[in-house]
Amino acid sequence: MASYDIVAVGGGLAASALAKTMAAHGARVLVVEREREFRDRVRGEALAPWGVAELDALGLLDAVGPAIADELRTWRLFVGGTQVSEWPFEPTTLQRRNWLAFYHPAAQRACLDAAERAGACVMRGARVTAIRPGSSPSVVLEQDGRREDVAARLVVAADGRGSAARGLDGFETRRDPEKLLFAGVYLERVGLDPGHFYQFSDPFRGRIAYVFPQRDGRARCYVGWNQAADLPRLQGEASFPAFRAQAEDTGVPPRRSATRASPARSPPSTGRTPGSSIPTATASRSSATRR
Repeated sequence: MASYDIVAVGGGLAASALAKTMAAHGARVLVVEREREFRDRVRGEALAPWGVAELDALGLLDAVGPAIADELRTWRLFVGGTQVSEWPFEPTTLQRRNWLAFYHPAAQRACLDAAERAGACVMRGARVTAIRPGSSPSVVLEQDGRREDVAARLVVAADGRGSAARGLDGFETRRDPEKLLFAGVYLERVGLDPGHFYQFSDPFRGRIAYVFPQRDGRARCYVGWNQAADLPRLQGEASFPAFRAQAEDTGVPPRRSATRASPARSPPSTGRTPGSSIPTATASRSSATRR
């Protein structure tokens, strides 16, 4: 039976950062990632200054740097469609750093590659089907129809919000009540100046929108609202016109040339399946997993 110090279930940013750091310090690390190619999802593509400092401390800033990320130097705040303030991040944050904006799957690939260079073993297209706790923990892996038992001193479930691993051994999950909903979509030909964090607030109707410009005229746009606002959920290809209307009503400048990023011209866009560009409403919540 193969044996590792750490088996990380999932190969995203958290698991890759852990694997890279521990492998660099001599640990034998196995990362088990279900997807052979990372696909786009509605989730963070902008890293706050404190996160950039953590990325640097983990030795990953060079991996998620100028090759795939762009700095957002100032915060531009709009209320009711009118800009009311702007201030720079670097001189006003404790970390003296700017935000970073990047395409999420590209950052996942960069961090996982960094973990592999540090000595971690990475399995793509594989999944953990069983976790056996105890004094000598182990997991059962499946890849290309083959099953394998692997021993580990520590098993880390880092396979995302909808983690399958936490259900393999009866872990109890507790969630805060859902309060906020966010819908996000990946756009091209946005027309906003790059290098800035855009926040659009509509306090009278309890809505907010964010735009994080990326390179080549692309940007991730989010619209958020309190669940009590009685707005319809935005999910599915047909919801894009409603998403655009909500964004513009919140103050995002109308630009009719802006479209969902095309898979043929860019990496797969937001959605449930690779190559789609579906605005999807997701609940903002926190959860704790206990056993």
